Amino acid sequence: MLADETECPFCAEVIKAKAIKCKHCGSDLSVAAAAPAGPDPAIAREIGPAAAAQRPSPAVPSSQPGVSDPAQDVLYYGPGSQAQNAGAFAFAGMIALFGLVLSLAGAIGVWGAVLGLLVGGCIAGVAYMRVAYRVYRITSGRMEIQSGILTTRTENVLMIRAKDIRYFQTIGDRIFGLSEIVVVSSDSSAPRLLFRGLKDGRRIYLALSAMMEETANRHGVVHY
Repeated sequence: MLADETECPFCAEVIKAKAIKCKHCGSDLSVAAAAPAGPDPAIAREIGPAAAAQRPSPAVPSSQPGVSDPAQDVLYYGPGSQAQNAGAFAFAGMIALFGLVLSLAGAIGVWGAVLGLLVGGCIAGVAYMRVAYRVYRITSGRMEIQSGILTTRTENVLMIRAKDIRYFQTIGDRIFGLSEIVVVSSDSSAPRLLFRGLKDGRRIYLALSAMMEETANRHGVVHY
């Protein structure tokens, strides 16, 4: 960010410091600058002005240690459940067990059993790390997916650009109490965000739907 640039208080995009209107979301910055600091109006309408004034602003976990954003509410932060790897873990266990059984039966030597354990362990380890290193961050201002084991890739979409949201449950998801949420956006770099293996996904889906609708109404955005 350059010296003459700042972030829009509504959509967090980089704009000129002297701008009076955000070129990204169209918000009137002169109104934001003149408004006194206080509780979120949406929160005040729901719980009352007095309670909202005493309500602390939660810190949003950031990808950079020690950095937080107190202006946004956190809906979800963390990876999906490892229960989605049940099939991969079972397959890895079968390979390891098969090698061990053949070794005990004398069909192959001891190295065959060791190889089975190594192959099964690698399959289980890779499956585990793929889920553990895919971190979701959903706040009232943006949605983010950071993934990768050796290299890292981050997909980031502002809440104001979210167009549609979909909720899915496969047979395996229903068995383990998991779900998937897909967010369709107008962002060309991340037109589709997939949140897999979420526990309590129905609650997250409903809350995220409300956030998207409230953001669109507040900024007068209409998606087609």
